[in-house]
Amino acid sequence: MKGKVSIVNSCLSTQCVEIKHFSSLPEDAECKSSVKLSPTGIPRNHVSEFLRKEGTNGRQASVDFETAITNAGFGKFNIFLLLVSLPAHFSAGMVAGSIAFVIPSISCDFAITNFEKGVLQLASYFGTIVAAFFWGSASDSFGRKKLLTYGFLLDGLAGIGASLSPTFWMMVVFKVLNGALNSGPSSIFVAYLSEIFLKEHRDIAVLSSGMFSALGNILQPVMALVIMWYFPLVTPITIYGDYKITSWRLFLLANAVPSLVCGTACAFFLESPKFLMEKGRKEEALNVFRTIYTVNTGLPASNYPIRHLHDMRSPSIIASAKLEPQKTFWERVKVGFVLSSSLFKPPYISRAVYYFAIQFGAMAGLNSFRLWLPQMFASAASASSNSTSPDGGLCDLLVASSSSSSSLCRDVSPLTYTNMLIINSGLLVSHPLFICCVKLFGKKVPIIMTTLIPSLFVFAVPFVPASYVVYIATIFLSLLNVSFFALLASVVETFPTKIRATSVSMTQMFGRVGVVSTNLFVAVFIFDHCTAILFTIASILLVIGIIAVILPTTPIETEKKKNNTACEQ
Repeated sequence: MKGKVSIVNSCLSTQCVEIKHFSSLPEDAECKSSVKLSPTGIPRNHVSEFLRKEGTNGRQASVDFETAITNAGFGKFNIFLLLVSLPAHFSAGMVAGSIAFVIPSISCDFAITNFEKGVLQLASYFGTIVAAFFWGSASDSFGRKKLLTYGFLLDGLAGIGASLSPTFWMMVVFKVLNGALNSGPSSIFVAYLSEIFLKEHRDIAVLSSGMFSALGNILQPVMALVIMWYFPLVTPITIYGDYKITSWRLFLLANAVPSLVCGTACAFFLESPKFLMEKGRKEEALNVFRTIYTVNTGLPASNYPIRHLHDMRSPSIIASAKLEPQKTFWERVKVGFVLSSSLFKPPYISRAVYYFAIQFGAMAGLNSFRLWLPQMFASAASASSNSTSPDGGLCDLLVASSSSSSSLCRDVSPLTYTNMLIINSGLLVSHPLFICCVKLFGKKVPIIMTTLIPSLFVFAVPFVPASYVVYIATIFLSLLNVSFFALLASVVETFPTKIRATSVSMTQMFGRVGVVSTNLFVAVFIFDHCTAILFTIASILLVIGIIAVILPTTPIETEKKKNNTACEQ
């Protein structure tokens, strides 16, 4: 076709490179000299610029994300991210679980009922539910770095506000903010890790989240022992009137530190290169890859072998991309919400329902038991000291404590914190075993096993002496905690980048809905109807274990490609 297809024989050094399909070059272009490409006088640098814009310089074609990140290597940059993962994953557990350790003390200082205890326990989960969709859509629209930085820093400030709150309801408000501000960065961080690590290390990076979270869960009872038992404030510090700084306030204050540390570290992060490629910002993505390469290898950025990246956008998105810089902040928010809403449409919704249901049940079972363990141990210890049968069952002791006139407004036994330390230490064993199982069997089998087996242990709790509950709780919580991270790892692998952060955030949100919907009932009935509550939790876990058996785990994009190939044939 005249004027549309031309062949230019460009003599570069001693080689002739044939370049086709450039309509901007004249049809009669031919090689006349090392400076001019044709009698029409098109300079070589003009052709080079043209080729650069077209995604090739005549020596190298554009490459995909996996090739680019592989050439960036694995080294100091990735290790830095893993180190930052520690406070990032510490913060999630500390925001959700910190109140459980101080609820006996708070109940005395604020004179609150069991229902109000439940409200305070669940305040952070209310916040995560309210903010879940916003965080997912914002991340998929605005990127990862800024949201991680501001989210963690504001979360730390909300934690400080909760620790210093002079009234019960002010503390509830700050804990709601605490949960809302932490939920986004926590889920976005998982997506960020999956988009910055090489494929061969990606699973380990994402699954290491569970190990780091386990370390945070172990650190929390240690902090409680040190701050509230071994080195407590013997004399509370009076600020004004009846408002005093006590040991439990210092403990809550310490729980805000990981968020502040992580937010500060995230300020030095790079934007996710995969996100930039999805948005068509190829030059920015290339600069990120070069920086990662330089940090990992110590070599200059100019040595990075990749020069051009694929455009990962669809033709329709590319056509409208020119308008993107002109959009206002709220227009971009709207685009983010529209993009995220696609999670609730085919082909994503059918898969998302499985994940939402499993996460709902797993989180409900896990936290209905975990959040109340310190209070149950403290109540059982109080009832046991006044009982003629101190080695009775846990439920019997809880019933006795609810009808007892003795007050819990005294120092909580260090055995309560020691028991929690033993229980949380079980995670150090379960997570390495889980990573090995994933390597051998994939992610589906661990999800099934870590939901079905814990249900059997919960059924056993009412029938064993209270002194043995700590060991049953260790196995139960260790396995069920693993299911949480196994499911998130499967979500990250299943959904494409454009809605990955939203899918993680919404999956966690449904889990938190499970926590809220069950824990208010637990707060009201656990002391009078302990056996019925435990049997209900066990039944929920049994149901989601069966759902996990039929869970499809093939990545949706892979499934779509297979279907398209089948249709073409």
